[in-house]
Amino acid sequence: MCYEFDREWDFVIEQAKRTHSLTDIEEMLLKWRHIAYAELKDPGSHYRLMAKAEQILATGKAPEGSISGEEMLARIRARFDS
Repeated sequence: MCYEFDREWDFVIEQAKRTHSLTDIEEMLLKWRHIAYAELKDPGSHYRLMAKAEQILATGKAPEGSISGEEMLARIRARFDS
């Protein structure tokens, strides 16, 4: 995972040098903060997520037990409505 972070960091730093903006750096660090927290709570969770994404891309099918994006939004809305 360190390799992934370093590779993305190098890319974002070069982009910031060209654009003279820190926005991309801030967004990248926010993303990685969430990944780091998830790994702290459940080691290996990032790689399991990435493996699942690769499976979906390779097969074109969601894993068994998955719900649609529409169903997920409906569940989120229901939580806020209660």
